Amino acid sequence: MKRELNSIQAKVEFQALILQFFLQRRFQHVLIATRFYRAVFTDGDTKLNVGKDTKDLFEKSSGLPPTVGTIDSMANEALRDVREGVQAYNFLLEKQELESATKRLGEAFTVGEFVPEIRTLPREKKRKALEFAHKTNQLVSAIDVKDYTLAESLVKDLGVIAKDFDSSKPMAAIDTSKQISDMHLAKARNAALKGDNATLEAELTAATELWPRNPALAELSKKIFQTGDIQQKAVIDFEQLLSQKNYRQIFDDRARFIGALAFYPDKAAKLKEVLDNVQTIEVALMRADEMVRQNNYPGAWESVEKIAQQFPDDTKLSKTRADLTPHAADFVRTLQDAQDMEKRDQVGSSLAYYLKARKIYPASDFAGEGVDRLVKKIVPDSNN
Repeated sequence: MKRELNSIQAKVEFQALILQFFLQRRFQHVLIATRFYRAVFTDGDTKLNVGKDTKDLFEKSSGLPPTVGTIDSMANEALRDVREGVQAYNFLLEKQELESATKRLGEAFTVGEFVPEIRTLPREKKRKALEFAHKTNQLVSAIDVKDYTLAESLVKDLGVIAKDFDSSKPMAAIDTSKQISDMHLAKARNAALKGDNATLEAELTAATELWPRNPALAELSKKIFQTGDIQQKAVIDFEQLLSQKNYRQIFDDRARFIGALAFYPDKAAKLKEVLDNVQTIEVALMRADEMVRQNNYPGAWESVEKIAQQFPDDTKLSKTRADLTPHAADFVRTLQDAQDMEKRDQVGSSLAYYLKARKIYPASDFAGEGVDRLVKKIVPDSNN
């Protein structure tokens, strides 16, 4: 009876190990384990002892009950998908169809991050997909913050490196915004000639909102505010807001300041720095909003927290951070406990909490960097 119980326990533990490998996407380990399982336990019983949720998952995925054979088959299928994905990526890369190639590589990586075909893919080939993805994300951000000069340059670059890149949609958005901005500038010129300050300010504001970096906007503003009280008032308001570190108000009133500070290179440089910083904050907030829509509250909080360390005085950023904190409370509390213990040089406890934080949010940079720091501290000669 004791031997029989030990055999049952060994089976359960072995099955747990197989499931662990499968859920970690280590499919080659799964195949080795399933073959070894059949060699060790020759009674023909390959049914897995799993809970109802896991059983339902396997039955919905494969249409079969959870057995060692089912896992073996699914692992083989995953390996095949990854191999075909990498082959498709190499083929599309040779054809310079980087948009499709990047999608194929992303799909293959999601399925089998640890499969040899992914791990041994040359870094130069991976960097081509990275370059395309980076430029694509940069294009989206540039359009979001209405930097159409940069966006147009990126569209041209993407068209060169990726033959299958469809530039029609971004170019339509860029050209439309440019044309409407120029129309507002034309109305602003007419209003300036007539002395209609109300229309002038409204049209300049509309043109700035559409295309803040429009070179024609700066040129027109120089002429309009060359000898006016509006320019002096804008300069005084800018200096006052800058001394108060009220960068958000400067960003909201940028239409006034861009032209008013054109003749003051030092102030214009400060204004550019403020606008760049607030635009950086806006991009981070948009990224956090996207993560919230995906119910990824830890990721949204970390995205905001990173930028909040650079700009602690921004009220909108602080409010968003405060709103996200309760939704990601477990992750935030675990990460803060890890950081506190690290400061007190409690290496083991800190490492445990960093690992717990990474388990809650696997893509966390804070947790990953903390683990790396502590591992290097524990094993100074480690290359990991």
